[in-house]
Amino acid sequence: EKEDANKPKCDPECDEDSEKCVKDNNVWKCHCKDGYFKTKDGDCIAKEVCKAGSCPGDHAACTVVDNQITCGCQKGYKKEKGKCTEVTCKGVSCPAHATCAVSDNTAHCFCDKDYVAQEIFCRPVATCTTEPKNAGCPTNEECKNVNSKKQCFCVPGKLRAKPNGDCTANASAIILKSEDVTAQLPVQSATLSVAVTPPRTKNENYYTYKWDQQKNPAGGSSRVDGLTKSRVTISKLVAGEYVFLVTVIGKNNEYKTKVVKLKVLPALKPNKPPIAVIKPAGKVSFKLPADFSLNGIDSHDDDKIVSYAWSIEARPVASSENFVKLIGENTDTLHVKVSQGEGEFKFKLLVKDKAGLTGTASKSVQILAEDDFPPSAKVSSALVLTLPKNSAVLYGNGSKDDHGITKWEWMKSSDSPKTGDMTGTTTSNLTLANLVEGTYTFTLTVYDKKNQKGTASTTVTVRPAEKGPPKADAGDNKELVAPDRSTELDGSKSVSPLGKTEISLGADSGSEGNHHAEC
Repeated sequence: EKEDANKPKCDPECDEDSEKCVKDNNVWKCHCKDGYFKTKDGDCIAKEVCKAGSCPGDHAACTVVDNQITCGCQKGYKKEKGKCTEVTCKGVSCPAHATCAVSDNTAHCFCDKDYVAQEIFCRPVATCTTEPKNAGCPTNEECKNVNSKKQCFCVPGKLRAKPNGDCTANASAIILKSEDVTAQLPVQSATLSVAVTPPRTKNENYYTYKWDQQKNPAGGSSRVDGLTKSRVTISKLVAGEYVFLVTVIGKNNEYKTKVVKLKVLPALKPNKPPIAVIKPAGKVSFKLPADFSLNGIDSHDDDKIVSYAWSIEARPVASSENFVKLIGENTDTLHVKVSQGEGEFKFKLLVKDKAGLTGTASKSVQILAEDDFPPSAKVSSALVLTLPKNSAVLYGNGSKDDHGITKWEWMKSSDSPKTGDMTGTTTSNLTLANLVEGTYTFTLTVYDKKNQKGTASTTVTVRPAEKGPPKADAGDNKELVAPDRSTELDGSKSVSPLGKTEISLGADSGSEGNHHAEC
């Protein structure tokens, strides 16, 4: 029985009740069936499902966590003494300017709008509208409300001389230009820089720089040089993101800040060529007409195989393209049909990954000659004739061959009587005539397309005529109607054991109007 290349083949075999064998990235694997849950140990167990009655009691709620049924209460209810009771604000006392509301199944007191919780009280929010002019902000600053809280900002035309400093610097058109940088390991260092406009080229010390590292990749112990210069160099890089805040301060205390990032990508994995694998393994042979499959589903790659290509590397001289049919040449399984051509075929599988790297494998398949047994000759049983019968037909059409008989040949043995005629000596049936007394031996030889042969013989014995008087036969009775007065009588069926017959006819008067002829 031929192996079905498309039949699932998981090794080890999947559990029939809970698992199914599926093709995952060209590899057969066991997956849980629908309705089953894979545990940490890799076992497939039936999924727990919340059903009516899973959690008894009014207002109970059922959930499934890690395939375990957990019973709780519906939203707005909490469990007390084993029962789900409604959560309300009844009996909850809130301070002034606060209102009770249910949140997360618990009653809470929430401050009213424009009030903020301080200790156990709700105090008015300090805003620019509730404070005196400038709301206590320093000189050159004004108060602004941000998210119901007051904040002080520099008035137009002024800048802070330094971060968190006073707004004493005149606003200037400082523009910082920088670009985030991306590097990839195994690169070990990278540089971040900032350019200032206007550049102040005549006074190189007009600007001072300060780089503060805001974020470092986990597990990193990188080195940073140039924290007070226009560019910093980070070495001993690790994969992850580096974030810096650079501050540039001018001589007139004007300044600007900017966030600059360095992203370090992990090193690329070395891409290895895919490995092509052809199955079945070992020596493979098929008899003509051959119908078989080769599969490459066990071919693998460190990432993914994206294409398959099958071809014939070598074939027997006797097999042309017309005698071989390939199906599925660009799939992981090749189906082959060979109608003619014994010998060794060599098939090649080429697999390719996403980067274009390839791998190949070859498989030799021996095509064997089809079974061809010699023909079997069969002739009529021995015949016995008694003269004067001297003709017969011998039948050889019962002869058989697994691929058909191509040639018939009848022969008479040398010790048979020489007299006698044979017709149809190259057909399935032999006609004999003019045989004489004696025993004839006839042999039928049949051939197939490979010139294999089979023979069978039979005899025809011709005996002498039996002794005794001849037997007269004048034919059927006839009746004449006037005016007819003549007719013909046939005595040719009269026979004599000696083979010679003389016939004479005479009239015998009988009753009136009737005459009898005898021979």
